[in-house]
Amino acid sequence: MKNIGVLFATSAVMAICAVPAAAQSDQGQTQQSTDDAAKSESRKAAEREDIRDQGQGADTASGDVVVTGSRIVNPNLASAAPIQAVSAQEIKLSGAVNIEDVLNRLPQVVPYAPQADDEGNGTGRVNLRNIGGSGGAALILLDGMRLGGQVAADINSIPPALVQRVDVLTGGAAAVYGPDALTGVVNFILKKNFKGVQVDANYGFFNHLNRANIVTDTAKSRGFPTPLGWTNDGGRATINVTAGTQLFDDRLSLSGYFSYRHTDNLPYNSRSAQSCHLLQNGIDGPLSCDSTLYSRYGYIYNLNGGTPQINAADGSRVFRPYRNTQDATTDRQNRMDDSYQMLRANERYNAGGFLSFKATDWAEIYGSYMYTRNTSQGTYLPATIGEGTNGDGGYQLNCNNPLMSAQQAQVLCGAQAGTSATVPIDFGYRFQHYPTRTIDYQQIYNRAALGVRGDFAGAWHYDVGGVWAKSLVKSAINRNWAPSGDNIAKALNVVNVNGVPTCVSKVNGTDPNCVPLDIFRGDSDDPAAYRYIFAYAPNGPTRNVGYFFDVQANISGDLGKYGVRSPLATDGVQVSFGAELRRDIANNFTSADYNSIIQGTPNPSSSARGTQTAKELATEIQVPLIQDQSWTHLLGFSGGYRASNYDTSSRTFFSTWKLEGTWAPVRDIRFRVARNFASRAPNVFEATQNINYGRNINFIDPCGANPAGGAPVASLATCQLQPGFQPSTYGSASLTCPQDGCIYRFGAVDPKLGPQTANTLTYGLVLTPSFLPRFSFSVDHYEIRYTNQIVGLDQDSIVANCLGYAANPTDLNRISCQQFIRNDQGKLFGNINNPNAGFVSSLVLNVPNQTGTTGYDFQAHYDLPVASGTFATDFNGGLVTSAASVTNQSGNVGYFGDGVGNPIPKWRHNLRGTFTGAEGLFQLSLNWRYISATRSGTVRRTVQNTFARIPNYSYFDLAANVNIAKRMTLGVTINNLLDKDPPIIPARGGNNTYSINGWQNSPVNFYDIYGRYIQFSVTTNF
Repeated sequence: MKNIGVLFATSAVMAICAVPAAAQSDQGQTQQSTDDAAKSESRKAAEREDIRDQGQGADTASGDVVVTGSRIVNPNLASAAPIQAVSAQEIKLSGAVNIEDVLNRLPQVVPYAPQADDEGNGTGRVNLRNIGGSGGAALILLDGMRLGGQVAADINSIPPALVQRVDVLTGGAAAVYGPDALTGVVNFILKKNFKGVQVDANYGFFNHLNRANIVTDTAKSRGFPTPLGWTNDGGRATINVTAGTQLFDDRLSLSGYFSYRHTDNLPYNSRSAQSCHLLQNGIDGPLSCDSTLYSRYGYIYNLNGGTPQINAADGSRVFRPYRNTQDATTDRQNRMDDSYQMLRANERYNAGGFLSFKATDWAEIYGSYMYTRNTSQGTYLPATIGEGTNGDGGYQLNCNNPLMSAQQAQVLCGAQAGTSATVPIDFGYRFQHYPTRTIDYQQIYNRAALGVRGDFAGAWHYDVGGVWAKSLVKSAINRNWAPSGDNIAKALNVVNVNGVPTCVSKVNGTDPNCVPLDIFRGDSDDPAAYRYIFAYAPNGPTRNVGYFFDVQANISGDLGKYGVRSPLATDGVQVSFGAELRRDIANNFTSADYNSIIQGTPNPSSSARGTQTAKELATEIQVPLIQDQSWTHLLGFSGGYRASNYDTSSRTFFSTWKLEGTWAPVRDIRFRVARNFASRAPNVFEATQNINYGRNINFIDPCGANPAGGAPVASLATCQLQPGFQPSTYGSASLTCPQDGCIYRFGAVDPKLGPQTANTLTYGLVLTPSFLPRFSFSVDHYEIRYTNQIVGLDQDSIVANCLGYAANPTDLNRISCQQFIRNDQGKLFGNINNPNAGFVSSLVLNVPNQTGTTGYDFQAHYDLPVASGTFATDFNGGLVTSAASVTNQSGNVGYFGDGVGNPIPKWRHNLRGTFTGAEGLFQLSLNWRYISATRSGTVRRTVQNTFARIPNYSYFDLAANVNIAKRMTLGVTINNLLDKDPPIIPARGGNNTYSINGWQNSPVNFYDIYGRYIQFSVTTNF
């Protein structure tokens, strides 16, 4: 009911804004014609944006209007599919650094934040309708042509300053653009035909007040430091230069751009809400901070039953017993120190150019080139030596090691202290003064497009063009991941040579480079020892290279020129025909270093290559049936069909079609309906995987002993679904994962992987009342149903689904349980060298359950003349009524976590009000972002009292621009104006979890977790 109240409230705001104009409409104003109903919505958005730019003195729009949702160049019928258009003005007012930041605000998009993902590579994606799968099944277009292939489409390669507008068509567009446009397309229309030089520069930073909260209280109770008070950090700087000219009587248009962006990192401990990774032991259980045994003061013990020891904090060589507690006396180290980042540093270069040459009256040659280079670095814990680095036997320590004090020798060696006898020890140590462990990520993207288009025979338009793209995504690790166990063993075997601690291996000549390692005092800082211990400097890369080739030819014509029209219509039938040839190539490589160091496995390097070629034929028709009759203003339908052949599928062809209808009984009211069906084969990314193995130290075998006590997490019936499970081991500690973790396999593909299909139905209402000029309102209902959706299940999804089998015995949950492939002892660990069993496996498969989503979209726009300026309101709201996915099989909305995954709010909206002064000299804008409340998925099955609800959230964003002499624009944007803190949700212990955030304590998808953002900008035209 509260969400419905918000809907009525926002609608009331729009109505109140409309009242003054209704009063003014009788004062001699010329009413705007509503013939716009006969235009494509994307065309209207383009024209509206052109007008705004002209009002601001800009002249950057292309003379060609790109239409989204149809290959018919000049459609007589408006699109029956809903389109959300994001203008260049909205992009500028939002203060966006990435184009992804702009789209993430749309209610139709579920945000994905790769730079907030420690292990993501920074690639920008679009997840429409929270469908999931390969990029949310959204196809990315650039000026109506594909941005790249299935593995080569990073939307952040598009500089925001270059975008004229973004059309988001969410009703399915597979018949027009291809079967992979299952939930729609995102079409970026760029500024072209540019004349002159324009420089855009901006700088922004986060301005946040760190307040006390449940995280800081918990951290303080463990003795961990917490940030409190004001902070200004996370700086972001961008500069864009665009230049262009027109030659030969404007027949040749050339333009180019260069963009540079730098963003600073934000460590977790810079925010009080993230000052430790908050854990909760079960439902309503006690809270703790995620921590590690290893600290700058060491963790040392005798393997023959000795008590773990820690060095004194004052630097003296004195041991005391290690306090492994969960209170303020603990010696454990907060895992979230400044070496972990909640927002990675990033550097991006973009460059490119466009050309258009009107060779003849019937041929225009066009082309473009784009280059992007993006680098970022994920930092993790400091250089660390962990237990087990040299195997289970640890190290042999000579009891006369001169680096030990007498007290330390007595603790470790007992009666043998001071002698040459050796004792077995193991230890863990964080070297705080050495560089942190890092993974360097790099993306290099190239895209070129070339084609020719034109009109002929008075009724026809043709367009023949192609796209080539290459995407390189690679990573490399630094030396701090790989301490040498052999070198450590030699560095601990130290004797006194003339008062100087010296390695025995140096004395006897077996290793003259050996440097003693001093672990017998806190804060050890010896660069020479560091270089010796971490002597191996691996590259350890992963490398994914994708190539994309696309050639298409389209021809569209107006048959009305030949008299082919309905007797009740003024416009003729329009048709289009097209052919397309696409080829995707994916090359994946994982080095042996990456497998052994990052994944903790001794697997050799591995590689995989996949290719896919698609051949398609398509046709489209638009038929106005009735126009401008006294009893009906407009009635028409359109349809499309596409046949696709994939060389990777045994099926001859896949059919994709659409049917759309539009009816306007009067000019002011238009009804629309669209039905789309699509089917496609698995793409090259889904079907080409690298099989590798890794270890998960946080995994708990749900069929083994419960660390919290009581019955195992999974039921006996659930465990019996797992291949190799032995009932006699149910609840046994023998299944407990070892310290280095159980094994998981990733990269597996179901050998029965087949095609998926999607059915999309949308219908809605558009109002453009003649008594209220400059006002429009639309509401659309959507239903998207997937059958056999292709999805990659990761380990977390496999575990969550299997645990859900007892309460919800679906096929997907049963299949998930079957991915627990136990060895002959019933365990999920053992031989990691390409094991045949003893692991939990990820899997790419066809989901047997039907998935999909339903809901409503609301849009409204109104321009109100005020004094010498204009007050414009734009509203975009989304109501989700069901959302069935792999992580939320029930389809319930308004929940998060347990059985759901990331929050699925029922209602989200943006409401922006913008005042623009005369001639665009001044602009002030306020945006209201709203996210409805969600509850923990746990409350659907049991009582939960703590962290059971995320309340309604409202954010307010303020922006202002001043135009100086129509040459320079100064702007300021303040997002999250009130510096609202994010919700806090801990990770729940064990596998029965509502942890949804990775290392974050807050859902990064919807909520501002960094605080208020302030950005200053300047735009200059020459």
